[in-house]
Amino acid sequence: MVFDDIKVRGLEVRKRDTPRFVFDAQTEMIYTLATANNTVELRMKIPSALDIFRKYRQRLLDGEVPIEDLIISKRMSRNPEQYHQHVSQVIAAEQLIKQGAEEHARNSVKFVFTHYKAKRHERRVKAAQLIEKGVEPDTHKNI
Repeated sequence: MVFDDIKVRGLEVRKRDTPRFVFDAQTEMIYTLATANNTVELRMKIPSALDIFRKYRQRLLDGEVPIEDLIISKRMSRNPEQYHQHVSQVIAAEQLIKQGAEEHARNSVKFVFTHYKAKRHERRVKAAQLIEKGVEPDTHKNI
């Protein structure tokens, strides 16, 4: 991915499934670091980039981030019933199937982490189409 003249490798900002919140935070940090002209200046910019991270983290912890900005989109490589593990996109697809939707291989499923460490896998995520008022994101998973 290229931001004007900046080449980005190995960061979430490159992935299609990255939530808007993470994309915005990483982009702001990248642009801050990119203003450095040499390694000495780059080292001096690191505290500013960390301040940006802290600002975004605090917004998330304070509940100031709209849940729509935390939606993740993942493509399923197989039909939901062919998965042996309860991965996030399959859990969300199963929620949608219970509501009458048809979910197949190569479909992208959108969801938000709600209780990532819940023992009952169906509580770990919520399909984006099923998000209703009162659904709270798992802020620790989304950081």
